[in-house]
Amino acid sequence: MYIRLKMTIRLGKFKNKNDTYQASFNPDSTYSSRRRPWLISEALRLVQGSQDTSFLTLDRTGDVSGWRIAGCGNDSFVCDPENRSGKEGELVFYFYYTAGDAQADAPLMRRVASEKETAALFDRVDIPVFKDRYPGVFDQPYSILLEAQGIPAEEGTVLTVEQAAVLFERS
Repeated sequence: MYIRLKMTIRLGKFKNKNDTYQASFNPDSTYSSRRRPWLISEALRLVQGSQDTSFLTLDRTGDVSGWRIAGCGNDSFVCDPENRSGKEGELVFYFYYTAGDAQADAPLMRRVASEKETAALFDRVDIPVFKDRYPGVFDQPYSILLEAQGIPAEEGTVLTVEQAAVLFERS
């Protein structure tokens, strides 16, 4: 299979395990419901073994509507830089498993055999403990949801991340 991970950052909280969602955020907070999820994503730290780096780096060019991901701290995955949600108070990003194939023009997806695993997206993501350093960001409810997705890969098939993205959207 080809694997991608979907990361959703939502303002508010999940009510139960069946993904019922309660959009309970304060519109009068320090940061808008469009900017706050980006600030949450930017504050996450990637911890793998002894490595501690930014999980995501952002390109904050222009208004928040133009912000995008400039890089991911884990080189086993290629991140789609665009937010795919379109909903107020929510960001959705996809991480495509390439196992470190860093061809700049067209990174290749890595097939994962049955009963095998991908490299981990992270061992641990640290969320800032000191909320007073991030007023209006971490002091209100939010959720981070990770989902694994897969599509069948035929033996001998080679896909770029861009080609795989199209196939994932069709499935």
